[in-house]
Formats: sequence, structure tokens, C-alpha cells
Amino acid sequence: MANELTANAEFGAILESLARTPESIDSMLMRLPSSQWSAKTYEEEWSFVENICHLRDLETEGYAVRIARILAEEKPFLPDFDGSRVAIERKYIDQDARQALSDFTTTRANNVARLKGLRPESLERTGTFENTGAITIRQLIDMIHKHDQQHLGDLTRLCEALTRRAL
Repeated sequence: MANELTANAEFGAILESLARTPESIDSMLMRLPSSQWSAKTYEEEWSFVENICHLRDLETEGYAVRIARILAEEKPFLPDFDGSRVAIERKYIDQDARQALSDFTTTRANNVARLKGLRPESLERTGTFENTGAITIRQLIDMIHKHDQQHLGDLTRLCEALTRRAL
């Protein structure tokens, strides 16, 4: 019983963290002038707008679809999302960061609400993730959380570097 309560508390904390990601990004974005949203500190790095567009598209075309398919189908095959290719094809660098963040925020809120409403047994439903293998909804949620943390770390470093550069 204690392990179940701990697992439920950890699950709830992860969902709350996922729900706060757009707000964390917005907070960093507000610290920079809009002219800096497409800036990079080195060529291979993604700018703010590119990061936000990536998160938006992955949330919509990756995570939302994967969650829906795992819940609706028996062990569906879940294709990978080639974020680097999509960033180039869709010209993320030229997109509107505010609109991308708004779209990401909406889709993320819908995904978190759907996940909060799941029964514990639904978290064990599986799909087959391309290049990874079998994955449960619970493991997918952990993957989303780790991905968020990676991008938030990248954006924090970028925000600090751009702020120092402006001084």
C-alpha cells in the first residue's frame, strides 16, 4: 500500500511538472526581447523558437497520437518523430514563437488532462515504439518528462547566454 501511494504521488508530481513546462518556457521567453527568440550561441544549437516549435509538433503529432493509439489499440506500432528533419522542412526558425507556445500549451494541457483521468491499469497498456521496443503509457510519460527536462535545461542555458551577451 505504501509503495502504491508513493508511486501515485510520483506520478502526480510528474504530471504537474508536465503541466508547468509551457509556463516555464513562457517565463524565459518574457526575459528576452523578441529579437533574441531566433538567436543561437552556436550554429548546431536550436533557438527558442525552434525549441518551442519542436515541442509543439512532438506534443501534437507524437505524444498525443501515441497516447491515443496505446489507449485505443492493442499494442500499436508507434513511429519515431524525426524532430531534426521536421525542423528544417517546416522552417521553425521563421515561425512565430508566441503562436507555437500557445499551440503547445493547449495540446499539453489536453494531454495532461487525459493522463490524469486514466485508471491505474491503463498506465500499463503498451505499444511498440520504433527504435525502442515495447513501451507502456507510464514509460511514455516518463519519456515525455525527461524530454521536457532536457529542453528546459537547453533553454535555460540559452537564456542565460543571450542575457549575458546583451549586457
